[in-house]
Amino acid sequence: MPAAQVIPTVVLLTGARPDSELLISRGCAVVLAVLYICYLVFQLFTHKEQFATEADGEESEEAQPTLSKGAALALLLAATLIVAPLSEGLTGSVEGVTKTLQISDAFVGVILLPIVGNAAEHLTAVTVATKDKMDLSLGVALGSSTQIALFVVPFTAARSILESIVLTFCMAECGALRGALFS
Repeated sequence: MPAAQVIPTVVLLTGARPDSELLISRGCAVVLAVLYICYLVFQLFTHKEQFATEADGEESEEAQPTLSKGAALALLLAATLIVAPLSEGLTGSVEGVTKTLQISDAFVGVILLPIVGNAAEHLTAVTVATKDKMDLSLGVALGSSTQIALFVVPFTAARSILESIVLTFCMAECGALRGALFS
């Protein structure tokens, strides 16, 4: 996965032509998208039993839902309608904050927004870890990272068909990726 994200950068460092950089980025995006589809098929269909938790295998004391399906969908819709404008407000205020505090747009977009955006997911992972359900905690944390690496990055690069977006990362970004892998 990470190698496919760094390949366009390595090619650029070798002095390749800029037009081949876009072609390589698109190729890597396709490979990552295919890997994402294979990951979903593996996890949801072919090896479903390996990803089942211990509670899935037990038939005893199944929890009864406290909300009906209609009430749950209505609550989900209401939460979505509340969160959507808040999310827009958060991302819209980023420009003013970056100018006021003299923070780079890249730092805010790559570091701060993902942390804030995934706060509930991080909280869920920590909460289930404190309940000694490490398999679920790791599944939440690793599943999110895998989805970002395999889906969001190639989807963004696939937009390069309309816009000239490439998967070229600067040396600091490659270093951060390497640090994340080997720490």
